[in-house]
Amino acid sequence: MITKYKQSRNAEMKTSEQVFSKSSATNAADLLHKKFTESNAKTSGILLFGLQLNKLKEYRETKSVKPHTKILKPVNEMTTSGLTKRATKISSKVSEQFSEIANNYYLSEDVPLLKSIEFSVKDKRYDIYYGKENQVLKHKKEVAIVRAMNKSRISRDGYRYLTAIEPNLPKENAISEQKVFINNLMEQNVKIKIINIEVTAAVDPDEVPHIMDENIVETVINSVGKAGVRSIKEILIFLIPSLVRKNILNSSQPIISIRISGDGRNVSRKVKHVMITFAILNRKKVLFSPEYHYTLILYPGSEEYNTLDITTRLLREELWQLKNQGLTIGFNSPTSNYFCPWCLIKKNQHSDLDANWTISKNMNNLRNNYTFYSCHHKKPLFDMIEIENYLVDELHVMLRITDRLWNLVIHEVIESGFFDIAREVIIKEMQRIGVRFQFWQERDSNKWSYTSLMGQEKLKVLRNFNLKTILEPTRAKVIRKLWDDFNDLYSALKNEYTDPIEFQSAAKAWLNYFLTPSIGNPEDSDFIKGLYRPVDITPYMHVLVWHIWEFMEKYNKWGIKSFSCSPVEKKNHMQVSFFFRKTMKDGGKLVNSKAAIVEILEEENRSLYELSDNISFICDRPQKIRIINKKIKPNRVQI
Repeated sequence: MITKYKQSRNAEMKTSEQVFSKSSATNAADLLHKKFTESNAKTSGILLFGLQLNKLKEYRETKSVKPHTKILKPVNEMTTSGLTKRATKISSKVSEQFSEIANNYYLSEDVPLLKSIEFSVKDKRYDIYYGKENQVLKHKKEVAIVRAMNKSRISRDGYRYLTAIEPNLPKENAISEQKVFINNLMEQNVKIKIINIEVTAAVDPDEVPHIMDENIVETVINSVGKAGVRSIKEILIFLIPSLVRKNILNSSQPIISIRISGDGRNVSRKVKHVMITFAILNRKKVLFSPEYHYTLILYPGSEEYNTLDITTRLLREELWQLKNQGLTIGFNSPTSNYFCPWCLIKKNQHSDLDANWTISKNMNNLRNNYTFYSCHHKKPLFDMIEIENYLVDELHVMLRITDRLWNLVIHEVIESGFFDIAREVIIKEMQRIGVRFQFWQERDSNKWSYTSLMGQEKLKVLRNFNLKTILEPTRAKVIRKLWDDFNDLYSALKNEYTDPIEFQSAAKAWLNYFLTPSIGNPEDSDFIKGLYRPVDITPYMHVLVWHIWEFMEKYNKWGIKSFSCSPVEKKNHMQVSFFFRKTMKDGGKLVNSKAAIVEILEEENRSLYELSDNISFICDRPQKIRIINKKIKPNRVQI
């Protein structure tokens, strides 16, 4: 081992000494040290690192010039933890640089913050978030998603598919936990009670089924025997503070007007799905939205007196202001001799247009003796509601009267002997006006049946069907006037500005035209055929002429249209179609009989929570900017 050392004694003289050692570099350094120290001086420790060795100096200088080269592993050879560490380090560097760069573009009081970055390495994506997650915003977003799922009928599986497509959505288990949290919270405020019921009556086989899906039919039938009930008082207690905060209700005017409605969906021809709801009339602008009709009672079964007696007991104990169908007050059916819930008209008095049939029944008489009027045969269930506070549904007025007008025309075509030809003509005319319509012959019978139309389809027929395609022109003109006049009455009925007295006058004129008698002898050439007979008048026609104007006058604050059952029917149909579909529940497995009912009412409770907490569908959305790096092309030089 050779150690060389040069030292300048002064500016004029330079010395150079060399020492040799075969043992170690340390020994060589020690020998060199002794040459430059006094003989009596003592030394200790390692001296090599204190020496200014030329070779060592050259090595150091060479090393400082060369750049430090770090060997990087390819991504596909790294572990998951290694990749995570590398992404974290990059993100930290980006955060530091962002802070430096942001100072050049924003003021410090603008508080620019880097919240997240996104990048990919060999198609592996990284979403990096800075700082702790805001739990308040997280909760609001999850609740908003729960609300969106409720409103749009998105199942758990459907949401899982969405999260697979969009990874930024919260995981399905987080949303399910939020649902459970809301359910438990609402159970403390609005309890869901399940009661046992016995269903003794079946659906009338002549009624038109609303739902024929086999999965739904089977699930609903297996749910028979249970009813779900919620307290109207608990719902109001929960809702009112929120409505006051939103200035929907005025605390200085403590009167709340409530509307109660009922609907029974025909699920196949075997069972009904019955729903009783209430709405707050003070919220006039949202009365046509099913969301604002709150379910009180829910059960698969029938609209039968004894069943309603059991299921409505809690409701009758809580409220003394309720409106329901005529059946619920122990009233005769529409085909009875005394058919009107409001007055004492008999069936054979339909044609007496000089009579003045006004609301004349009194609930006090029925409370004391429910047989006081000949037409009542059972104790009224809701005897706390005065007779005049039972309103007819404007939608059913239109549906039932258009049914009668159409049936009368079909009957006339059959009587004329041209029905075989007319069937094809009717189908083509229905296609022209955009209505699906078919005829079919019942098995083992000569009777022809035809498609039962829904509300909007019936209006299309009423307004647009060309009667001249199946009737003689003069006859078609007469009936077309009858149809057009009824359409005008229906439009006026829904208009809150219609004068009640003028409406009654127009309705009487329409009924008088409906009863236009024939003139002359049918065998004579100058015979003029009239329209229809008094026996063709239906109870809804009687109500249209004699009682609608009374309701219009009494409830002009809201208008008759505000009492339409259309949103309730829509709500019932939506819930049956969604919650009783087996494919939406537990992988298609049949569940216990109360599960679907509980799920419906739990969803109702979640809707109350969302409405009271003012949950919005819309979260703050960042501005999205896409920067595309363009390669700069060199300018072409022309010579």
